[in-house]
Amino acid sequence: MRFSKHGPIAAGLESDWRLSRTLLVSLAFNEMPEHVQQELSGDTTIRLSTLVESERIEAQFDRIFSSNLLLGSLPIFGEWAANRFPGQVHWTPHTKPRSFIVVEVSEANRLRTELLVEIAPCPLRIGIAVGLGEWDSTAWSPNKLFALDERLSDGRELHQSRVLTNQNIQELANIFETSNDQQFGSEHEFHHFLDQYSQTQALEHGSPFKFVAIVSLIEGVLTHAPDQNDPTSSVGRQVRGKVALLLARDKCAPLQNEYFPNFPIDDDYVKGVGTLWKQLYALRSQIAHGKKADFSDQKMQRLVSIVRCTNYVEAVVCSLLRTLLAEPELVFALRAV
Repeated sequence: MRFSKHGPIAAGLESDWRLSRTLLVSLAFNEMPEHVQQELSGDTTIRLSTLVESERIEAQFDRIFSSNLLLGSLPIFGEWAANRFPGQVHWTPHTKPRSFIVVEVSEANRLRTELLVEIAPCPLRIGIAVGLGEWDSTAWSPNKLFALDERLSDGRELHQSRVLTNQNIQELANIFETSNDQQFGSEHEFHHFLDQYSQTQALEHGSPFKFVAIVSLIEGVLTHAPDQNDPTSSVGRQVRGKVALLLARDKCAPLQNEYFPNFPIDDDYVKGVGTLWKQLYALRSQIAHGKKADFSDQKMQRLVSIVRCTNYVEAVVCSLLRTLLAEPELVFALRAV
């Protein structure tokens, strides 16, 4: 018999209950502690897939990669799909299904759950959603998979451990617990900005417009309307200073040298982050005014590429959303100054 938060599910209702369940499949991690099953909220659990579920997930990946040659040729997906054996760049079915890290959730809460997972310090990078009902009940998009490939093969995440730790799981559980608190009702700013973040994910990851959209979201979280008589209150200056202050408080904040290894490091953390953001904001203004970003320029070379910049500002906005969730009054007070 299957159990829910409210107790055992009657045999006659169990099949209907299963039909409404979905597995969000992680592409960023290969392992997690055995026998760990952590409830994230009333209807959401993170765990390893069962043998039957693994077979279903493998079949869905086989169908996706074999039906899309462009996706199948992406190196990071080829390596991941082949259990990361060097030199294997195409999807290869396995003789024995492996376990996947999955988040089991009701279909009704799938999209919100994906977003909360995304802003965690160690995001699971959900690739596909596999329904536990019909075999063809799979949610995925080429745009999202391309974006995941670019994230996982560029910048900081390429060097991260592929093992999800107990601490990672607890951090994720804390995000779910806090977001479900009564003070974070549907009208709370956190949900508004989380929805805006979701909208940026519909943009192509390598597009400069996605970079601009995410920087604009950061402006919304942190800045107030500038005083026309006070040049120090410009939106650009506000972003530089306030981002630096909040990142300094976040132990899981993105490290600029891991994204931009050629950018000079300042002994003063806040000053160093401010200097980086001065150049990032100049890039944002350049794109917003219709100019093409030229990364061959000596100064621009330090920012590497538009993909690297997008990866970094995404990590920053996730850090800011976590702070807005944990310390909303701090963010409101900082925005006002």
